[in-house]
Amino acid sequence: MGFNFGIENIIHANAFSFAAMVGIFYFLGKKLKLGDAVASISVKIKEAVDNSEKRKADSATDLRSAQVDMEKLPQQIDELCQEARNTAAGLSEKIKEEAENKTKIIEENTKKTIDYEIKTTKDILSKDVSKASLKIAQDNMQQVLDKDEAMHKRIIEECIDAI
Repeated sequence: MGFNFGIENIIHANAFSFAAMVGIFYFLGKKLKLGDAVASISVKIKEAVDNSEKRKADSATDLRSAQVDMEKLPQQIDELCQEARNTAAGLSEKIKEEAENKTKIIEENTKKTIDYEIKTTKDILSKDVSKASLKIAQDNMQQVLDKDEAMHKRIIEECIDAI
């Protein structure tokens, strides 16, 4: 019994080994359900490719939208700045008007207060001047009457007669 290394034996042995290997792989594939696993993996890969294509398209759309937004940005900034200037101008005018109105009210109140104080002062001065005038007249009369006794008696008699 010796080993025969002839081509025919080698081919026959290789064919047998190949057939045995195919059988083992077939048996393992059936037993381990490799077909289902390969199909499942194939479906997942296809879904991943489809999803990546969709994400790529969505990203391209988002990029175009962002580019359009970026192109509009300077104009939007200018519009916002103009709106802010208009608002500031309106507020400035309103503040100015309110300040002018308050100033007028303060001026009117101040004038009223000054007029009242002037009137009060005039009234006080008039009373004081009247009192002083009466006092001076009384003092003057007293001096005249003290100097002229006859005149003093005549005035007393006229007052009594008048009563």
